[in-house]
Amino acid sequence: MELNRIVDMKILTKFFKGVKNLLRKWAKQKLSRQDPLQELKLKWRLKSFEARELKYLCMQDLMQRTPPNTDVLELGVGGGAGLQLLIKLCHQAQRHYIGFDTFSGS
Repeated sequence: MELNRIVDMKILTKFFKGVKNLLRKWAKQKLSRQDPLQELKLKWRLKSFEARELKYLCMQDLMQRTPPNTDVLELGVGGGAGLQLLIKLCHQAQRHYIGFDTFSGS
């Protein structure tokens, strides 16, 4: 009876070692892919965002992360590239916009 039990344990040990090795091989294959989103990129050709669109998305994200009852203060407005976008977002979120620029040209 004891001999059968030892043989059964050896068989189970070999079985689980085999399963463990198969899992390792499977994991190596999955992890060795260069880009996990490669299949989606091939199926769905998404256009890349332009700089203005990225700026708008970043500002919109910033507006969503800040507390709702706050004002927006922009220092260094410069040429006003982000000014128009921020004003539109502030108007949409019902916030006040304040912009400063200290440059005094000659």
